[in-house]
Amino acid sequence: MHYQKSHFGYALVRSKFRIKDTSGTREVNVPTGYSFSKNELSTHEVLIIGNRTAVFLIVEYKWLTSFDFYFFRIFYFRKRKKSLMKTSKRFDAAIERLYIAFHNNTLNPECCKQCAVGNILNNTESWKYLSDNHGSKQLNYIGKFHQNIGRRFNGYTPLELLTIESVFLRACGYTVPLHYKNSKPKNTTDKEVLFKGLSAVVSHLCRLEGISNIMDYSKLFEYENDKPKYLLSY
Repeated sequence: MHYQKSHFGYALVRSKFRIKDTSGTREVNVPTGYSFSKNELSTHEVLIIGNRTAVFLIVEYKWLTSFDFYFFRIFYFRKRKKSLMKTSKRFDAAIERLYIAFHNNTLNPECCKQCAVGNILNNTESWKYLSDNHGSKQLNYIGKFHQNIGRRFNGYTPLELLTIESVFLRACGYTVPLHYKNSKPKNTTDKEVLFKGLSAVVSHLCRLEGISNIMDYSKLFEYENDKPKYLLSY
């Protein structure tokens, strides 16, 4: 029995295993190319029962989030034959900006330039004039004007931007719209708080695109005839 901290794993050579963990004992065939991720400490016992020695690449990390995993998928699956999903330029750009802000500690829910939408819009604050209150989904006169003429900001309509910000703030623990009398998280820039907010934003962005939630890794675990359906490309 041994344990591993938060980690990402990739099977370089396939084999069959008997695995014992908190959920019980089971036998599994792990194909070459199979990948997995754990965001918490895991304790388990693994015995190779196949006819070959398995080889794994295991990377333990301090703060590898779903955003890191998404970029891993984008960069390594970019040239694959079977595509996990097709994403738009606005989506990829938004995810990249949020990713950078999160890891550079430049994400601040209470700043119109550094909140979710502020980062999506290149750290500008002009979007705040689309409504009267930060976190509100109600367009004001200016917002309705731009919405009605079909104006888009980095690919998103005024109403989509307000909804994105509302989703972000609510998931961070705020009561919206922002007001000094309304509740908010104790530490507004805590990584766990921001991660919850961005996780909700990414899920919402996926819904806007009509694609599967990229926070769901299940596609990576699908295989046919003992081979992974989606191969990593180097």
